[in-house]
Amino acid sequence: MPCMDDVKLQFEGTSDVRSVSARRIPSQLEVGEGPRWDPHLQEWTCIDISTGGFFVGLESGSPAVTFPAPLGCTARHVSGAVLGACRDGLYSWDGITPPAKFAHLPTPLKQLNDGRCDAMGRWWIGGVGLGDDDGCLMRLDLDGSLEVVAGGYALPNGIDWFAEAGVMLHADSYSRRIFAYDFDLESGCVENRRVWWQGTKDDGLPDGLCIADDGTVWVAFWGGHVVRQLDSTGSTIRELRTPMSQPSSVTFGGPSGSQMFITSAWADLEPSERAEQPWAGDGMVIEGLGRSNGDADCLVPITALSSSRLDG
Repeated sequence: MPCMDDVKLQFEGTSDVRSVSARRIPSQLEVGEGPRWDPHLQEWTCIDISTGGFFVGLESGSPAVTFPAPLGCTARHVSGAVLGACRDGLYSWDGITPPAKFAHLPTPLKQLNDGRCDAMGRWWIGGVGLGDDDGCLMRLDLDGSLEVVAGGYALPNGIDWFAEAGVMLHADSYSRRIFAYDFDLESGCVENRRVWWQGTKDDGLPDGLCIADDGTVWVAFWGGHVVRQLDSTGSTIRELRTPMSQPSSVTFGGPSGSQMFITSAWADLEPSERAEQPWAGDGMVIEGLGRSNGDADCLVPITALSSSRLDG
């Protein structure tokens, strides 16, 4: 990622139509995902699902580490280790030795996908099933146990919480839905799943999402050329038109929490489409659209990672 370019993006909403400046991060990732502000490193991080690469810093052209299997998402352990959710299990990387597996999956899956830690440090991870609608939502609990807590997903994706309302949102891309659950922070229990947002084929697929401090929900829509800001009921407030057709995830962070980081992908694009979308696979950083440091203190606290590592 040797350089950064500025571009003006069209921002359309109920009360304004204007342009905003975005910094291009020319990363060219096949499936860029998982943007997170890392308070341990004071850097942005992201992943390439296809290669298993974990990237640190906006100007890094090479991954800090490559996990041994396709990578769905990462989290940070209280020790500073990076945890990776891979197709064959959960791994821990201490920054020195190769990533080591510390948990097997509770059920056979095709791929792990997006995930996030709640305020207690539980790690919630989506799993893509072997058949249609066999996907699931898993939880790495505070005692180190990994279990399936919900099923019936086509392609589980972005996840975040309305903390004060006790509600968790979780996207299911292929069904074009975002589900809401009643969520209890103390116990980690979820119940009463219902459809919070339902899209159509014209919307694109809801992918990664985040909830800003003002309670609005930002969602990247794969195939839609757009990141949408939704209110607490799921109604669209504004749309940010992106130069890449496959924005894959969005979150806030940075030193003051005011930077928006959007990832994207070039996977599945025809050569002609890639030529028309030079930003496909790149990241973007935008200032001034919102604020959140919700991920900053979300560290996985499970103990004895080293003693729980598995062979194979």
